[in-house]
Amino acid sequence: MDITKFPFDTQSCDITFVTWSHSVDQIEIFKSSKGIDFYEYEENGVWHVLSTSSKIQKNKKESEITFTIKLQRKPLYYVMNIISPVVFLGYLNILVFVIPVDAGEKMSFSVTVFLSFAVFLTIISAILPTSSDSIPILAVYLIVQLIYGVLALVISSFQLRLRHRAETEEVTSNWVKVIQMQQKLRCKNCVINVKQNKEKDGSNTLQNNYVGPDVAYDWNHAASSIDFFAFWIFFITNSTITIIMFTMAVLL
Repeated sequence: MDITKFPFDTQSCDITFVTWSHSVDQIEIFKSSKGIDFYEYEENGVWHVLSTSSKIQKNKKESEITFTIKLQRKPLYYVMNIISPVVFLGYLNILVFVIPVDAGEKMSFSVTVFLSFAVFLTIISAILPTSSDSIPILAVYLIVQLIYGVLALVISSFQLRLRHRAETEEVTSNWVKVIQMQQKLRCKNCVINVKQNKEKDGSNTLQNNYVGPDVAYDWNHAASSIDFFAFWIFFITNSTITIIMFTMAVLL
C-alpha cells in the first residue's frame, strides 16, 4: 500500500483466481463487462469503491482471471480526530510568544503544549498505517510540529536568560539594531497622536509627540523583540507548511 497521501489515499486491490486443477482446454473463463457485480455488497465505513475491472490471462497450462478493485479511503474520521486537533495544537504552540516574559508562565505554557503534543503523538501513532516503503505526509507534518515545540522551548529559555541579566549590563549594539527594527515594524518610532486635555478655547487639542531614537533600551526590550519576530516567523512558516502539505495530500 502506498500511504503517502493518508488519509486521502486511493488504493488498488487485485484478487486473482487460477484454475490449478484444470487445463485451459477444460475450462474457459469469460469476463463481465461490468467488472464485479455488487448484488450483495454492503457499504463500508472506511473505504469507498470507486471502480472495478477484470482481466483474463491464459497460458499453455492454466488460465487465470484478475479482479481489480479501486478503493478510496473515507477521510472524515481522521480529519476530525487527528488532523484538526494537530493543526489547532500547532497554532496553540505559537501563542507562547504572546505571553510576556515577566508573566512567569512562559516556560510552563511552552512545556505544557509540548507535553500535550508528545502524548497526542503516542495516541495517534497506533492509528497511522505501519510501513517503511512510504511515509505519510501526515506523519511528516507531526514531526514538523514536534520540532516547532522544541524550538519554542529553546527560544523561551533564551529569552528568560536575556530578561534576567544584570541591570547594570548594557544592551549591545547588535541587539539595539534588532530592537529598533522591531519598533519600526510595529510603528513605535512613528509620529504618535496623543490626546491631551488642554483648556484652550474650551476644546481638546491633539498634539504630535515623536518618540525619538535616544531611548534607553534594556534587556526586556530585547526579549520583547524576540517575541515579536518569533511569533510572526512561526505563524507564517506554520501556516505555509500546513497549506502546502495538506494541498499535496488532497490534490496531488
